[in-house]
Amino acid sequence: MTPGLLLGWLCSVVLGAAIWLAVAGWPRRAGDFLAGAGHAVVLGFLATGLLVGLQREPAGAQLFAAVVPLLATATAVFAGIAFWRQ
Repeated sequence: MTPGLLLGWLCSVVLGAAIWLAVAGWPRRAGDFLAGAGHAVVLGFLATGLLVGLQREPAGAQLFAAVVPLLATATAVFAGIAFWRQ
């Protein structure tokens, strides 16, 4: 696994975790943490796929660099919502 691929996976999971925290709030029980982790992976990959679909023009090698600003913005927005809800 290359560092770029690992970074792409981690960015997707962090985005999914921010979305989950914004929607469901902070987990209170152990089962909520496990559900949040699973939902973070699924939601993160769905959101990343949506953002990649918006940036169809670049080739595969430049695609991650083109999506990073959108990924960071979406993560910041959802993390802000989650922080605001506490």
